[in-house]
Amino acid sequence: MFAAAQHDLGSPLPGFAHIKRYWDKQRQCPAAKILPGEYYVTVHDELITTVLGSCVSACIRDRRLGVGA
Repeated sequence: MFAAAQHDLGSPLPGFAHIKRYWDKQRQCPAAKILPGEYYVTVHDELITTVLGSCVSACIRDRRLGVGA
């Protein structure tokens, strides 16, 4: 079993259950991996990673509202 069973990742927002979420051992925090063509919104304090080739990625966070995408 992977490490997520040992750490509480919190529940994803509705519509984002398909996103791969895991515990990042190096940074000791929850993380979500976004693949090409996907998008993700969270209200949790978590790392967002992506895979880029010739693609473009934008990660946005509103510190006042405490949301990021």
